[in-house]
This record gives sequence, C-alpha cells and structure tokens, in this order.
Amino acid sequence: MGKSKLIISCALIFFIGCGLRYRSVKMNPTPVSPQAMADYYYLKYLDLARGKKYNEALKALDKAIHYSPDPELFLEYAKVLLTQKKLNKAKEALKLGLQKNPGNQELVFFLADIYVFEKKFFNAYSILKVFLKEHKDNIQAREKIASILFEQKKFQDALDYLLEIPENKRTFKVNYFIGTCYLKMGNRSKGIYFLKKATEQNPDFFRGWAELAYQYELSNDLVSAEKIYSKLLSKGFANKDLIFRLIDINIKLNKPQKAYSIAQDMLSDPKDVLDVVGLFLREGFYDQGEALLKTIENFRDEYPRIPYYLAIIKLKKYKDLKGAIGELQEISSDTRIYPNVLDLKIKLLIRTKDYKGAEKILKEQLQKHPNNLAIYMLLSDVYMLDGRLEDAKDLLNKAIEKNPNNIDLLFQLGTVYYKLNDIQRAISLMEKILQIKPNHASALNFIGYTLVDKNIDIKRGYKLIKKALTIQPKNGYFLDSMAWYYYKIKDYKHAWEYINKAVKKVSDDPTIWEHFGDIAFNLKKFKQAKKGYKNALSNGAEDSDKIREKLKKIK
Repeated sequence: MGKSKLIISCALIFFIGCGLRYRSVKMNPTPVSPQAMADYYYLKYLDLARGKKYNEALKALDKAIHYSPDPELFLEYAKVLLTQKKLNKAKEALKLGLQKNPGNQELVFFLADIYVFEKKFFNAYSILKVFLKEHKDNIQAREKIASILFEQKKFQDALDYLLEIPENKRTFKVNYFIGTCYLKMGNRSKGIYFLKKATEQNPDFFRGWAELAYQYELSNDLVSAEKIYSKLLSKGFANKDLIFRLIDINIKLNKPQKAYSIAQDMLSDPKDVLDVVGLFLREGFYDQGEALLKTIENFRDEYPRIPYYLAIIKLKKYKDLKGAIGELQEISSDTRIYPNVLDLKIKLLIRTKDYKGAEKILKEQLQKHPNNLAIYMLLSDVYMLDGRLEDAKDLLNKAIEKNPNNIDLLFQLGTVYYKLNDIQRAISLMEKILQIKPNHASALNFIGYTLVDKNIDIKRGYKLIKKALTIQPKNGYFLDSMAWYYYKIKDYKHAWEYINKAVKKVSDDPTIWEHFGDIAFNLKKFKQAKKGYKNALSNGAEDSDKIREKLKKIK
C-alpha cells in the first residue's frame, strides 16, 4: 500500500475535524447489561487500537455496536477504516449507522465529507439536502451544501443557500463566504460589502482583511488598501506577501520613502530586497532602489541581479552608458537572467552606436541558439540602424525560410523593403500578414500609411488606417497616420487634431514630430512648427538637412 494514499486518508480525517475519540466509560468487571457489554468491548477496542492492531480492534468495535448501536461507535468504526484506506467500507459503516440512527448530524456530515473527498459532489449534495429538509434551521448543513456548489463553480446556487441564513445568525465566516461568492460572480461592490461585515464581526480575521485589501487594490482604491495592510502589519500579521503588497501600494501612491522604510525594517533576505528594488526601478524611483542595493552589495557574486539593477540605475539615473555596460560585463552567460542582460547590453551598445560590438554578441548568441527568432530580430535591427539594409534583408529571408508564417519576421522584412524603397514588396509582405491574421493592426496601419504617403491609393489607405484605429484607438503611430491622411487631402484642421493626440502618445519619434511641424506650418502656427522640427532633429531624424531647410523657411 502506497504511503501517499495513507497520508491522503489521514488528511481526510483531519479535514473533517475528527480524530479517534476516547469515550468516557464506567469500568465494570462483571458486565451484565447491553450497555455495560458495549462499554467493555469499547475499552477492548481502545486497547487494541493503541497497539495498532486494527483488524482485532474492529472486531471488538463490532461487538460494542452489537450491544449498543451508538452513532459515536459507527463514527469510530469509519475512522479506523479510513486509516486503512478502506473508503467504501467506511461509507458502508456510516450508512449502517444512519439506518440505526436516522438523521444523525455527525454521521451525515462525515459521509458527505467522504463523498466530497472522492469528488462525488452529487452524492454529498443529495444526502445533505435530505438532511436540510428535516432540519431547516441547520446553518452548518447550508454552509456544507454551499461549499459543495462553490467547488463546482455554481456560485449563484451556493449564494442562494447562504442568503437563506437569517442575517442575525450569519457568522463572520458565512459573511466572508457570501462575499467570496459575489466576487466570483464579478460583483465586486457586494463582495466588498460582505467582506467588510465579516471583518467587523471578527477584527482578528486576517484572511478576510487581506482579501478586502486586495479587492480595494483591484478596484484602484489604493488608499483604503494601504490602510488595511498597514493595520495588519501593526497587529503583527507580517507575512512576506503582505509586506510586498504594502510596499508596492506605497510606490504606486507615490510614497517611495515610506515604501523604502518598510522594506528596510521588514526585509533581510537579499532575494526579497532585490524583488523590492525591481518594484522601485519599475516606477523610476532610482534613489530608493540604489539605497536598498547598497545594503546587500556584499552578495553581488551570489545574486547577478545586483549588477544588472546597478546597470539600469547607472543608465537611467546617471546617464552613464559605459558604467552600465561595465556592470553588465560582470554577469556570467549561464545565469537565469542573462537573456535580460543581453537585451539591455545590446540596447546600450546601439545607443552608443557600437553596432559592431552589438553584432558580435548577437552572432555569438545565434551560433548557440540558431532557432531563437528574437536574436534574428535584434540583429536585423542592428543592421538597419547601421545602414546595412541588404544584410538585414538577407538575414530575415534566411529566418523566414525556416518560419514562413512568422508574423514578426514578415513585418520586420516588410520594414526593410520599405527602407530599400521596394514599396510593392513591402506591401505584399504586409498583405501576407493580413491573410494569416486579418486584424493585425500594425500591418493594416503600415499598408494604409504607405498608400497615403506614396499617393498610391489614398481612399483605401484611409479605410485601413481607420480599421487599425478601431483595434487600437490610442496608438500614437496610428493617430499619426490618420493625421497624415488629413494632411494629404489638405484638411489641416483635422490633421492638427490627430497629430496633437499622436505626440502625446509618442514623444520621441522624429517622423511624427516632422509631421507635427509640417501641419503646424500649413496652419501658419510657426512657433509650433519650429517646435516640431526641433524635436524631430533632437530625436535623431534621418534626413536632418531637409528638416533644417524647413526651419529656415520659418525664419
């Protein structure tokens, strides 16, 4: 017999809240009555059970039941059978007990628990429903039926049983259960209402408070969530998850110093500290992230995330690109976070225009991982930035031979052909993407913008841009395309409306800023036009000479 099954059976006994019980009995050396005989054999059973002689113990218990069919003896009998993993015989014993003791609550509940353990929910539900019909005010039976229905995801049915319990008889657990049902049904406001009732009834109900705070988080009421988490922390409920939630919320509430203080006071494990540093860096609080990293600097050899995060801080806070690259050089390629390290290293090399360095690393990675499409994409980016469009084209075609329907590769290759001024091939690749995925918003926008910009088919271009915007209405690049359509048809008023929306969404794209300048210029908004052209230049416009000529026109 497997050890795991024994553990499961024991777990079931624990789950239903019952262990082998020792009834108080009166010793009588000369049994004369049925009850006395029952007590005698029960004592004999206890002695045998202590010695783990379960087969003999059951025989003694059989005799005790013969003299006195007490429900407690049937319960005892079923528990011994469960320790022997004999679920079916345990159920038979309980059913026999119910024949002798009709409607006994403990026997009914025990049998129902076994059915639930076996996932025989209908059987459990049926016997409890019969019991509830005869004991309409039994709250425990309602809770058990509700929990069975809840387990089957029948949340409304479970709720119906719970709501029939009179309000003045609902315990904090019942109110918590009702709130959970509402939450599962998507009704957060009622869920929160009943969770609040549960915590009011029992101020020490940690699980209820934690769930209530979490629901406040989900409803974006971070202030209420923070109050609850802080209260729980002050009461000593300082588990790791609660500490992280409280730190995260304070960061989101723009209280980085309070979040830092909690982390400093409550966290000592370097791994936990690093997780919190990640939260600070995600929101741009580099001072607090750096301060926490200093507390665990001695562990940098053990935790490669330390130099990785220091690289991010050097880049974002100090604009020290070389220092950031230096930190990344320390991280071994066999670490779990190396893909992130590699990605950041490539971006840094690109920003310093060290395209050869980036190419070398990516080619090494391609030899190790020849099927990793992300490397092909990054390397093609490097080639494009370095002006090596033919190399980018050849690389992507090689990758597409192995992955002919990969949308990312097809889109990247289409972009390369566009830059090579092979417009027809660029459009045909985007059309292929739409055959694979008709609602691919970027492909729709690409074709639409190209048809408009190159004066190929402005009407169709408009329709495709409009469709892309219905899929992603807040996409800055799509808004720019629509602005450019209106510019092309000389509707500068609508063009201005869309280009202003575009620069709010994408503030670092030189083409969008150039469009901004062109539209403003035609509206005789010369100050705004100047702003657009200057931003285009500062963001690395490809044809800077052309934009400088436009600035001269304004002067």
